[in-house]
Amino acid sequence: MSDLIETIKKFVQNNRKKIFVTTGIFGGVYLIGRFAKGKLVELQQTMALDQITRENIKKRYQRNQFDCLTTTANFLPILLEEISSTYNVEIITAKLQHTKNTSSQINPEDPEQDLEKIQKLEKKTKRELWEELKIMSFTRLIASVYIINLISLFTYLQINLIGRYVYIDSVITLNHNKTESNSSTSEREKNLSDDSTKGLSTEIQAKYLAFSYYLIHVGWKELAEKVREETEKEIGPLMLNGKITFENLIEIFNKIRSNIEETASPSSKSKKSKNMNKNLNMTSYIINNEKYDNDILATVTSDPKVVIDDELKNLLNETRDILESEDFSAVLSSCLNDSFESLFMILKPTFIDTQNMDANSADTTNAPTKEILLAQMLPFITKSLYTVFYGVPNPFLEIIKDNMMQQRFSAIIYSSFENN
Repeated sequence: MSDLIETIKKFVQNNRKKIFVTTGIFGGVYLIGRFAKGKLVELQQTMALDQITRENIKKRYQRNQFDCLTTTANFLPILLEEISSTYNVEIITAKLQHTKNTSSQINPEDPEQDLEKIQKLEKKTKRELWEELKIMSFTRLIASVYIINLISLFTYLQINLIGRYVYIDSVITLNHNKTESNSSTSEREKNLSDDSTKGLSTEIQAKYLAFSYYLIHVGWKELAEKVREETEKEIGPLMLNGKITFENLIEIFNKIRSNIEETASPSSKSKKSKNMNKNLNMTSYIINNEKYDNDILATVTSDPKVVIDDELKNLLNETRDILESEDFSAVLSSCLNDSFESLFMILKPTFIDTQNMDANSADTTNAPTKEILLAQMLPFITKSLYTVFYGVPNPFLEIIKDNMMQQRFSAIIYSSFENN
């Protein structure tokens, strides 16, 4: 046994350097392996937490989009009442039909205004009534497409801006209860919580959302008057007993659009203008001038002493900057194109030539069309207003919701945390 021990000692002494080097290498490899394994576990945890953070953002964003849709839907009955009261085609129709029940078309909430309208109609000839019916029917239908797009996109903008602040505030609140060394906090959340920005109080959110009052009760009227002005130019000269084709109707609508949006007239062969208008600015219809902020808020809150604090002012300034941006103009233009395309498809059945249509095909997309009298078109134009505002789900709200540019734009607004 002693010989074996002596042999081992001699071997170690003779190969001491080699043994130390080998041991160092294996020890280093072991330590590096342990370190790498620890870092890998840490990286996996960080990636998992970042994935959870992204999923949380995604869920909150999706919930926000649903809120946008339902909030806009709640505005539609108010807007329909405003439009149908201001442009009361039904009173004119009742007068033309020589009915004695024109009182049934009076708005009970504002009877004096409608009674005044009836008195004015009494002084008009039948021809004048028909002309008024023609202009008002087209005006309120075209205006309604603009209005539903403006209120939808404004609501998406408002709620996504609020959603961004609320998310950041929730992260800040969460991380105030954690230590910086706590590994259960994702790097993204830490970066957000390092920001000094505070979330919006419920009061500020309510005040901010109240600024939709301007579009719903004031801005839409200014827009509708612009629509009426352009409608009179394009449709006014048309004879009621004159014939019109589906292509003529598209051309007229596109011409009215181009005049309102101050763009070159799209080709009459196209049902919609495919180009995005980045210079389309309708901010003045959507939100009031900054100098009237206190007046609007005082009207909505019924508090003449209410003031615009810094948080709300900054939020309104950011909103106006977005509304005046080329990106928003392009999104609005895209949504209007899709909406008018849908409106054309709603009106097309009026022109379908059923005699020459394929009896085995239920698809009217490529069905042949025919000329009809403009007077025959008016009842469908009048009824189409209710198609724009009614329906569950509402077809125009769904079109705007599904518009890819709107979805991307809303996502950018919601996730632009660096702006805060």
